[in-house]
Amino acid sequence: EAAVHALNAGARDAVDGWLDRLDRGEKTSAIRALGAQCEHDAVADFLVGVRDDKGEAFWTDRWYRGLADCRTPAIQTLLSETLTDPSLSERDNRSRFFGLLEVYARNLGNDAIESLERLATTLSDEQERALVVRAYGDAVQVGGSGSVSAADPKVATESLLRVAPALRPSNLPTLRETLVAIGS
Repeated sequence: EAAVHALNAGARDAVDGWLDRLDRGEKTSAIRALGAQCEHDAVADFLVGVRDDKGEAFWTDRWYRGLADCRTPAIQTLLSETLTDPSLSERDNRSRFFGLLEVYARNLGNDAIESLERLATTLSDEQERALVVRAYGDAVQVGGSGSVSAADPKVATESLLRVAPALRPSNLPTLRETLVAIGS
């Protein structure tokens, strides 16, 4: 709460310094708490600026995790642009890609479905396709609070049925589990 007040007062550097001094677990909790306060323009602006300001630390400190519930146009643009960053297709960045994919799907809901469908039918690695299929659950917000940003289960189901022919039989259990989880 103090960080939100500080950001609203223009004390961005003080908040950044405070976050840098927290241990990893505390920082993760604080970043998520800030992400839940995006109705404050100063908080959303701060989180958008973090990507450029922090560079590699944006990933190593898992700043992107705080963006799942921050549904401002600027944050959604940041997530969409980052998801299409060619460097994420490199093998050493795949864990980042799938961490970001979860946040992206959760944040954009229905607007993420088209990208999920494209990825689930174009990725060459079958395990990666399975991870994308699971991200549909994030888009629908399975087990979440059912916020207005959650993807419509019917839209997600229709997309998954279009994805099914592109999957190998070994991925069909993942598809089935995802369909059951979203209520289909």
